[in-house]
Amino acid sequence: MEKVGKRENAPQPEFEIRREKSLEFISHSIKDYEDCGDEEAVFMLALTLDHPEWEQDILKQIQKHKPHVQKAKEILEKLKRNYSEWQPEGQPVIEDAGWWAEHLPEKREQVANLIAYFNPSPEEVAKRIIVVPSDSLLPSKETGRSFHIGETVVIMSHTQNPDNFEHEFLHSVINPLTEKLAELIPEEKVIALASHVLKNKKEEDYGDNALSLLNEELIRTYNLIQTGESIKTFDDFARQVNLLDEEGFNRIVEMESRFQSRLKAMGISSFAEFKQRLKEYYDKYEKNELRELVYKLYQKFEVEKSKNPKIRFGDFFKKEAEKMFS
Repeated sequence: MEKVGKRENAPQPEFEIRREKSLEFISHSIKDYEDCGDEEAVFMLALTLDHPEWEQDILKQIQKHKPHVQKAKEILEKLKRNYSEWQPEGQPVIEDAGWWAEHLPEKREQVANLIAYFNPSPEEVAKRIIVVPSDSLLPSKETGRSFHIGETVVIMSHTQNPDNFEHEFLHSVINPLTEKLAELIPEEKVIALASHVLKNKKEEDYGDNALSLLNEELIRTYNLIQTGESIKTFDDFARQVNLLDEEGFNRIVEMESRFQSRLKAMGISSFAEFKQRLKEYYDKYEKNELRELVYKLYQKFEVEKSKNPKIRFGDFFKKEAEKMFS
């Protein structure tokens, strides 16, 4: 499927590459806040340390979207005390700032194309994107973070994982959309349809938050659509496994710690046993009925967009949501 090019009249955010010392602080101190039960909430609160003008907005976001975080104000007070005493060890390494400066035109183009595809209304588009050089702050290149405060989006993304930048920006487009349509989204059904991987704390831990699960699938499946990939069925999965021999299977087990832990959790100790229980493994770890629904949604949207390039994804999704989950 062809990507939709940007339109000249699409509103475009301003970009800024900027250190955020409070994020450097919390990235190195997060273990001191494990008892808070929500790492993302701690990062959100830490942002206010150098941006007190964001404090009320972020506290409201936590109250609304993270009601399990009972003592946000107390956590913030602890952050303020610790931040005032924090002394970074030596000069922080921000070598990736140069990478972001060099690749900024490319990132502008990516954002322009995303805006053109989803076509949010001008008031729904972020006015400013702050890119925080984060290679030394993120636990791995696979991780990233984004924070949407008013008309500003703050993005932490690793330079060795270029696709993640699009993912993090899309949260500022998709999350507000699903929030507006929350009444049309049956939470229990979304949770039941979502993949085990997204819900599993040891793997990704989006838990039983229906909107978070749906947001992730809307963003991840968009990437599949754009690369022309299809949803993998059990037959596809079985064909891949049948190409392996025992040596190849053992090599994957050694290299892939996540695969190894899944096999251990199921009590599978050999290639022969894995093949015998292949359907059980697929249903538990690979099957993703929510992604299948979202994939079909995008396919239909692509058809509609070819007829009407100005169609807004938000309007289309609102019309389709009830049928999608019926």
